[in-house]
Amino acid sequence: MTYQTSNYQSARVSLRSGLRQNFAMNQNTVAYARDKHVGPVASTVLIGLIVVGLLVLYLMQLAATGSYGYQLNDISKEQDALVAEQQDLEVDNARMRSLTAVRGSAVASTMVDPATTDTAN
Repeated sequence: MTYQTSNYQSARVSLRSGLRQNFAMNQNTVAYARDKHVGPVASTVLIGLIVVGLLVLYLMQLAATGSYGYQLNDISKEQDALVAEQQDLEVDNARMRSLTAVRGSAVASTMVDPATTDTAN
């Protein structure tokens, strides 16, 4: 069984050598051209629209950040009011637990005074 590959290979080699003169290997040999082109005025308008769109997005982000700032300010004021109320309640608690308040209470009036009040050394 014999194969005749020499004729096929020689034709292929000659085809490759012919292509090397005009085109590089693995390159497209067809170039597509556009039928319509964008002019300088249209491209300027498109670039302007893109810039305006980006500016609108930026301003929307700034507005959202500003509204979060107002919410933060309201929450901060509410927190300050709650801290002030807590301090007032602590003062009231200390006043109610003071010795004079205990002595003037109804429970203390029913108690008997001790005979001696010595302190431990």
